[in-house]
Amino acid sequence: MTRPTIAWHVLCGGLALASALLPSPPARAEGVRLLQGLFCNTEAQIDGARALIAQGRHPAAAADQLNRDAVVCTYVDRLHYLIVGARLLGDALPAKYRGRLVAVDVGDARRPVTPPVELYFLTPERLAAAAVEHDA
Repeated sequence: MTRPTIAWHVLCGGLALASALLPSPPARAEGVRLLQGLFCNTEAQIDGARALIAQGRHPAAAADQLNRDAVVCTYVDRLHYLIVGARLLGDALPAKYRGRLVAVDVGDARRPVTPPVELYFLTPERLAAAAVEHDA
C-alpha cells in the first residue's frame, strides 16, 4: 500500500480550507428556517404521511411505513434542515409546506445541499410569515 504524497495532503488541506470559507446560508436570514419534522419527496407522499398521522401513528412510524420500497420520507429530530422559500399548502393541520432544502445542520457543522432539493414537510404549528399557496 502506498503512502499519501505531500501533494495529496496539500490538496486535502486546500479543499478543507475552501469549504470552510464558502458562505453558508445564515440561520436567521429572511426566508431561511431551521426545521425539524417529517419531510418527503412528493406531495402525495406527505399526504400519505398525514393520513397515517391522523390514524394515530407517530411521524417517525409514518415515515418508516412509507419507506418500505425506497427512502422517500425522513423524520428529522436530531438535526435541523435549513429550508428556504417555505410555502403553506392549504389550511389543514398538521400544516403542510413545500420548500427547498439548502443545508443540514449537524451539531455545530453546516452541510450545504447542492443543488437545493424541493421537499414537502409537515409541522404541528404554522410557520410565521410563510407564503400561502392555494389550489388553482
